[in-house]
Amino acid sequence: MMTPNEIVKLSMSDFKIELLLRNRKYKLRAIHLQLGNITSRIDMNTTNDCPVVMFQKIDNNKRKPITQLVQLRDRFQKEIDEDLCLTYVSLDEMFSIYSNLNQLFSSREINWILRFDELKLEEFLEYVDRILTTEFYRFKVVGGSMSNDLLRGLMEKVPEKATIVIESDIPSDYSHAKALKFRSFKYREARWLKIEDLFCIRKSYIVKLDITNFDSSDVNRFLNYWSDCDKDMMKEIIITLKEGAQINQQEILKNLIVISDNDGDFQFFM
Repeated sequence: MMTPNEIVKLSMSDFKIELLLRNRKYKLRAIHLQLGNITSRIDMNTTNDCPVVMFQKIDNNKRKPITQLVQLRDRFQKEIDEDLCLTYVSLDEMFSIYSNLNQLFSSREINWILRFDELKLEEFLEYVDRILTTEFYRFKVVGGSMSNDLLRGLMEKVPEKATIVIESDIPSDYSHAKALKFRSFKYREARWLKIEDLFCIRKSYIVKLDITNFDSSDVNRFLNYWSDCDKDMMKEIIITLKEGAQINQQEILKNLIVISDNDGDFQFFM
């Protein structure tokens, strides 16, 4: 069976081959599209492997709109460790490439990554609106500092059925009713959250909070609430304690009935 890179390279060689390959609709686990003015790239997952198409920036204003992958043939530079290196494409062209890949592959997930630290605000807002016209699984923002107004607009636009990942700085006074209502969500900066805020989570899959103000007693309060709650809150939660806080297992598990395996590697609370 051909790899995603082999399929892309064949498609770049001849449009008739691309049309033939489109009819096959090869299956992928996920396509990740990262948009930025410096580090635009496309990752394609089959299983745990993730070959990459990377774009290196050069000055070239004489470009035609990309409607076929064969138009990328002259931009192909080299292949390093199964990563394809091409000369830079514009953000507009990335959406055209996405459209072509969508015809080549059947993917369970389409994941968009916006480099907020590389984009002007008007560019960021334009690409958010364009992404929202597509079907996607995960929406991720990386870098920079986001204002309350910008975050509010983002929360109101991204559908709750999506997974949202914010790896940008978030103001300490931020709050939004929808912030904890997505299918899955990750906030790198989560010090704006109080432990009581987590009590309202319902029917989420994975929750990840990287930088928090929580200590062991906060986690215990949450676990006791989760244990007693008769609603489906989430499948998995990952919380990093605040800087300098020590993990106090006795405090975390206080008032909980805990079942451990013989080796002590796993613990289950009831």
